[in-house]
Amino acid sequence: MINKRIENKLTQKNLAEIIGISQQMISLIETEKRKPTIEIVKRLEILFKTPMEELFPDIFSNIN
Repeated sequence: MINKRIENKLTQKNLAEIIGISQQMISLIETEKRKPTIEIVKRLEILFKTPMEELFPDIFSNIN
C-alpha cells in the first residue's frame, strides 16, 4: 500500500483524510503494526484501482 500512496503523491495525512481514517492508523498499517479492516481495504482498492491482493499481499495472497 505504501508504494501506491507514494506513486500517487499522497502523504499519510492526505490518504487518511481521503478514506476517512486517522493518519496514525495509516502509519500503523504501513508499518504492519495493525491490519486494516476489510472496509479500509475496500476504500483503498477503489481509490488506487488495485486489488487487495496487490495492496496487501502478506494478508490476502494465500486466501483460496
